[in-house]
Amino acid sequence: MKKCFIFGALYPKEMFVKPTNEDFIIAADNGFAVLQKLNITPNLVVGDFDSLGYEPEVDKKIVLPVKKDDTDLSIALKTALDKGYSDIFVYGAAGGKLDHTFANITLAAETSRKGVNCVFLGDNTNFTALTNGKLCFNGARGRVSVFAFGGNAVGVTLKGVEYELDNATLEAFVPLGVSNAFCGTDAEISVKSGTLIVMWEDKTLPRR
Repeated sequence: MKKCFIFGALYPKEMFVKPTNEDFIIAADNGFAVLQKLNITPNLVVGDFDSLGYEPEVDKKIVLPVKKDDTDLSIALKTALDKGYSDIFVYGAAGGKLDHTFANITLAAETSRKGVNCVFLGDNTNFTALTNGKLCFNGARGRVSVFAFGGNAVGVTLKGVEYELDNATLEAFVPLGVSNAFCGTDAEISVKSGTLIVMWEDKTLPRR
């Protein structure tokens, strides 16, 4: 199935998931400059272009007002959803400004609740959201953290990690799931009811 890739303002040091010619690529504002450095041509450019500093001369673009109630990346993500993509990968949107990173975490939760697989890929940490489902990691190593988001998460099970849980409840205001670790074997994170934010360091994509 074709995937959608969205590029934000931060230049990725490494792309361990790469778009193919069949995938749809969206540049969000300064993500256009990032794609130019990567020699990748976007299918669509979205933004108010305050970060980029100029309006790019491309055939397909969505020009947004500077004063608005949404971020450029959020509108790029909503555009991907409107086009029917259910596998979305976002580069350049994790690890920069803390408020924007937190905003992107809320976007991950929103897409998860809509049944969409949306993964934010960063140089040091990746994150995604999981709602009423399961993530499987094959042979991952390094740190992994799991947080309840938007309310308590019920029936949380963690397998193949240093600190395991079995059918537990993670409270939204208690960071019990911070700084766990993969063990290099197959790992599983699941939740029966609620939404989890899952952050990990390994260059491994989970399976849903």
